[in-house]
Amino acid sequence: MTLDELKQELDGLFSIYEWGQDPVMSRWVPRVYQSIAYDHTRVLEPEFCGRFNGLMLRSAETVEQVYCAAFPCPEVVGEVLERAKGNTLLFLHHPVDMEVSGTGFLPIPPKALEQMKARGISIYSCHAPLDFHDEIGTNASIVQAFQMQVEQSFAEYGNGFAGRPA
Repeated sequence: MTLDELKQELDGLFSIYEWGQDPVMSRWVPRVYQSIAYDHTRVLEPEFCGRFNGLMLRSAETVEQVYCAAFPCPEVVGEVLERAKGNTLLFLHHPVDMEVSGTGFLPIPPKALEQMKARGISIYSCHAPLDFHDEIGTNASIVQAFQMQVEQSFAEYGNGFAGRPA
């Protein structure tokens, strides 16, 4: 499949164009790259740098394998770099890592981004639209796992709601 075809499918599935800027990632992505004095806009897709969801890094024109992860932690990025044979898509829930010992969000290291680009590994990241997807989102999956019924959503967040009481 071409990367553009897969991008179009994912953009449609998650209604990327209806979302506008991701409320959280639009603050954190620029901040974490500024903290290391790296101009992420030189490498990351211009459309991603406006929405902070969608195709993040374009590295190949076709996709033959897909890896999925919640965060681009060093272990995940290292494994993908080691295993991927090119024409690969890394689908991420978060476009930045979450370091839990007090540092907070961390960027994908520039060297890793350059290696991914050179090895034909593209990145697609979908944060809020994945969380709030009515069928496969994180909230929907929890509701389904517990066989609950949603009464109403609450805690408005971007174009969706962060909470679903059941």
